[in-house]
Amino acid sequence: MTFRRVAKVGNLQAQIVIIGGGGAGLAAAVAAAENSASNVIVLERRGIGGNSALAFGIFAAESPVQRRAMIDCRRDDCFKIAMSFAHWRINPRIVRAFIDKSGDTIRWLEEKGLEFDCVPYYANQIPTWHIPKGGGAALMKVLAQNCKDLGVQLLIRTPAKKILTGLKGEVTGVLAGTKSEEFTVTTKSVIIATGGYGGNKKLLKKYCPDYRDDMECAG
Repeated sequence: MTFRRVAKVGNLQAQIVIIGGGGAGLAAAVAAAENSASNVIVLERRGIGGNSALAFGIFAAESPVQRRAMIDCRRDDCFKIAMSFAHWRINPRIVRAFIDKSGDTIRWLEEKGLEFDCVPYYANQIPTWHIPKGGGAALMKVLAQNCKDLGVQLLIRTPAKKILTGLKGEVTGVLAGTKSEEFTVTTKSVIIATGGYGGNKKLLKKYCPDYRDDMECAG
């Protein structure tokens, strides 16, 4: 599958601009296009995939996969376990929303052709870990193909540099660029899906004192 690598382009317009072409960004793009958003643009600093292309699996409770396997994994129980593990120091509304939506997310992905195996994340746990056949790479391939089929523009090697705002603070666009030029995407809606700072050595050194440049990821 090929993606558009911007060489020289004038200013663009979009109903929605999504910054980040990983799992969150492409899922947002597909969902927006499926819900009648027109002219969706994804800006990605590197290539499509992000950390999700290397992901092992997806958590879910009360998913279609679990129901077919007669796995009793209740959202309420998962919520209590997660909050207890974090000593109730995390935002319960965010955790609740994540867990409540997780099973439907698996259904949404299955409808796009993905197949999942459901296994425990640790030994002797209720199976909650949904592993896509083909791994994270297969997941990203499916989402990228859906973007292409729905007319979403995927611009790789094209980082967003600044969110532009008007006099009242409203979003008016995104300043983006390539190695050769900068351009503006005019829009009123921006979704930031850039993940964490794992790819930024400067921030890693600032917030992770034990970080070293010669560290390697396991697995």
